Amino acid sequence: MASVSLNSADDGDLAMEITLEAEIADLVSQISIKESERDQIQLSIDNIIIEITNLENNKILKENELLDLNNQIATKEDEKLQITADLSGLTDQKTQKELEIQNLIEQVVLKENERLLVPANKLHIHANPTNRKSITLWVFEGDIVEVIENIRSKFKKVL
Repeated sequence: MASVSLNSADDGDLAMEITLEAEIADLVSQISIKESERDQIQLSIDNIIIEITNLENNKILKENELLDLNNQIATKEDEKLQITADLSGLTDQKTQKELEIQNLIEQVVLKENERLLVPANKLHIHANPTNRKSITLWVFEGDIVEVIENIRSKFKKVL
């Protein structure tokens, strides 16, 4: 603690010296309080800086997560485009096969008493293009017992 000393023996001088010492002590106390407040304010500022840093780090993490999600979406869209292209290719192949099959189909309309020779085991369809009753006469060469039994087992006789 600082003190002011006056070279006087006067009581007034002593009172002034005590008053000055009290004021100095009060000022020192206020300075100590201000330093304590300054330290608390600095601590608060440090905490705020830490919080801001944490928020910035979280923001960076969220931005990275968003980038990852966008990359995943882009990858899924690429996969979707590839699947669409694959399906388109399959559709094109199917259309091509259908055209090939249609090119293989030969439609023959028989007139009364006309004949058509169909080789054995060749797929063919008997169709009546009219609403009138029609009779188909089959003439086979060789043993056709298995063929007839198969037809009888699968189809109902109509007459």
